Amino acid sequence: MSSDKPRAAACLTLAALCAAWGFLFLPEILLRLSVRAGGGLLVRYCANAAQQVFIFLLPSLLILAARAGRWRRFRSTLRPVAFSTFSCAFLLAAGGAVMVSLIASLWSALLEAATGYAGASQPLPVPTGPYEWAIALAAVAVVPAICEELFFRAVIQRALCRFFPRAGVWMAALVFAVLHFRWEAFPALLLVGAALGLIFVRYGFRACALTHALYNGAALILYAGAESVSLPMLAACCAACASALWLLLGKEQADETDRSGL
Repeated sequence: MSSDKPRAAACLTLAALCAAWGFLFLPEILLRLSVRAGGGLLVRYCANAAQQVFIFLLPSLLILAARAGRWRRFRSTLRPVAFSTFSCAFLLAAGGAVMVSLIASLWSALLEAATGYAGASQPLPVPTGPYEWAIALAAVAVVPAICEELFFRAVIQRALCRFFPRAGVWMAALVFAVLHFRWEAFPALLLVGAALGLIFVRYGFRACALTHALYNGAALILYAGAESVSLPMLAACCAACASALWLLLGKEQADETDRSGL
């Protein structure tokens, strides 16, 4: 155990430095690079991906590598994703993107009416051609899904579930919603975090990151389309979400992810 202490201290120190660099200094550097490059779509999306890597991915990997047992427990969550799980994740992501967007819009309207707060986040540019869409989906859907699931589920949730087995998933979802700093979408983010947390517990990291990436991609497509949601479409999305959640979480699994935490 004592031989692990220097490695743990070094890993945790580097994790804190990476997160601080990504949160405090990287945005200013990326802003200057964006201005020099003319603020194009490629630079904006790559900047978003770079922040995810420094704030979430690198600190998470360092925290997991700090102790050998912690890394072994993480590897136990890297289970293959069955086709049936992929199909349900796709259905959940597609329907959930519409439902979450509606919930966020309703909450944002109530929040603005009550407090005058309308949100401070700057929307990313909408991609147009196939090349821009490929960059956008990689930088906004895939990279954030991997980075955030490593941090919020593989690190935060497993640590919380060690001390709070029943409430740990919702506590991690709360951290997930708060650290997005999007108060105009807070309830929607809380629900997304809880759903992803339950999928992580049941199916492991790969299924959780896949669902997150599919959801991000569906949300980006919905945002780019900027179309109003009709009542039949909303009903279909509700049915899709309910069916997917029931299929994913409604039955017990013999190989459920270990909740022993970090």
